Amino acid sequence: MLINIEQNESNFVLSGELNRHTVPSIGKKHITPMLTFKQFSLDFAQVTHCDTAGLAWVLLVIEKAKAQQCEINFINLPQDMVKLAQLSAVDTLFSA
Repeated sequence: MLINIEQNESNFVLSGELNRHTVPSIGKKHITPMLTFKQFSLDFAQVTHCDTAGLAWVLLVIEKAKAQQCEINFINLPQDMVKLAQLSAVDTLFSA
């Protein structure tokens, strides 16, 4: 159970599981490089599983990006995350 984040310019590709077991290993340290761009993408195409901890991490990225006036483009959001965001009534944050 691992999560990996590969950077290609302003595109950040996540692969593996984004859940309560893996989120502590990425924490905030992977957010800082994202905030060096005024606009960046998070690509979830290779994420195999996510849970509420994964959603919480993404919400933290959104919060930090808004504070720095950065724009995020979400690519290939996992259906699990979309459902969790809808249930939590935070799905509108993904399009803001």
